[in-house]
Order: sequence, then structure tokens, then C-alpha cells
Amino acid sequence: MKGKILLVIGFGVGYVAGSAAGRRRYEQIKSKAEAAWNQPQVQKAVHNAEQFVADKAPIVQEKLTDAAKAAPGVIKDAAAKVRGTADDVADKAEDAADDLAKKTS
Repeated sequence: MKGKILLVIGFGVGYVAGSAAGRRRYEQIKSKAEAAWNQPQVQKAVHNAEQFVADKAPIVQEKLTDAAKAAPGVIKDAAAKVRGTADDVADKAEDAADDLAKKTS
């Protein structure tokens, strides 16, 4: 997948850098993109998005901090469950081996 992406990027760069028509088209696209970016509606949306992120960043940071603090406890609990399950499996295997030994004796 990475190779395909690099191939497409290579063709695109070759087209833009290697042909006059590509260069003209690139300049057209660039000027239209700049014009769109500078539209008041777009800049208002950008400002609103920046404000939203700025407002929510402390909440996200708090939740990530809480999750990071809780992680060791969650891992210990999961390890204890795995240990318990492994002990149960070992006990059942031992019982099965004992039963088999009795039957073959």
C-alpha cells in the first residue's frame, strides 16, 4: 500500500514539475485554494474550529490524565483474571491427567 501511494505521489510530482501544462494547472489550483482559504466564511469556520479545540483541550487532557492514572490498576486486574484462568486451566488439566492415569492403571 505504501508503495502504491509513493508511486501516485511520484507521478503527481513528475506531472507538476515536468510539464508546462501541469505547472499552469498547479498555479490555477493554488490560486483557487488561496482564494477559498481567504473567504470570510472559511476564516470564520477556521476560527470557530480553533476556539472549539481550545475550549475542549483541557477536558481532553483531564480525561487522558485520568485514563493514564487508571491504567496500572486495569492492567493488574486483567493480569489477576488471566492468572486465575490459567490456574483453573492447570487444575483441570491436572484432574484430567489424574483421571487418565487411573483409567489406564
